[in-house]
Amino acid sequence: MPGVTDRVIACRDCAAGYAGRDVFTGVTLGVAGAETIAIVGPSGCGKSTLLLTLAGLHRSSRGTVLVDGTPLESGDPRIGLVLQQYGLFPWFTVLRNATLGLAIRAKRSGRRFDAAGAADIARALLEQLGLGGKESDYPRRLSGGEQQRLALCRTLLLEPEVLLLDEPFSALDALTREELQDLLLTVLAERRVAAVLVTHSIDEAVYLGDRVGILAQNPGTAAGEPARLLLEANPAGRRGVGRTDPLHHQACAWMRRRFAEAVRA
Repeated sequence: MPGVTDRVIACRDCAAGYAGRDVFTGVTLGVAGAETIAIVGPSGCGKSTLLLTLAGLHRSSRGTVLVDGTPLESGDPRIGLVLQQYGLFPWFTVLRNATLGLAIRAKRSGRRFDAAGAADIARALLEQLGLGGKESDYPRRLSGGEQQRLALCRTLLLEPEVLLLDEPFSALDALTREELQDLLLTVLAERRVAAVLVTHSIDEAVYLGDRVGILAQNPGTAAGEPARLLLEANPAGRRGVGRTDPLHHQACAWMRRRFAEAVRA
């Protein structure tokens, strides 16, 4: 099995926080290929901060983050980040929002932006994501699920090697959430993209993750101490096991017990 530093994105013994206080510490993980790590944890434990650190947008106070074996730098094109807030521009059409990242990348690199070529590529992906025919619409005409699809489209057009997702479905109704979970699994598998996802839902983590992580304080530590990451192989054996399958329910129950052990003082 490859070592941690052989993975597409990896961090070893990382800590990060704010104002001189770490919110998590001792985090070591690596993800590669089309593997997905899904991380759960209580509010304030540092899940979003961990994603920002893996994206190079927040500096770690200790440890190293590597992408393909080289130190991570801010703005690394191999990393795609989808935040809770979709970040869509209301005055841009769906198509313009989708291609915005490509336009920004071209400008930063000093290359001419091929708007027509980018639009053709974007239309194909928008169709796959269920947004075909909405290219001329504005975000205000989209549902929450459609806005999330658009945010995902914009990031995938940049062809990242690893996708970081910060509670991507938390604001959606149950049926739309499940629909987009299935869509995400399909897209990640087809594009062979690795992913790290954080969520408050144990069921979602078990359904989406090849490995499931718990970010929480160690039992018995004082309040305010940094959280640590505990990673487990998905107890269901693989991601995407049917939601009504007894194996999925058993795996969720097992993870709930592990979660309770991890956060019980």
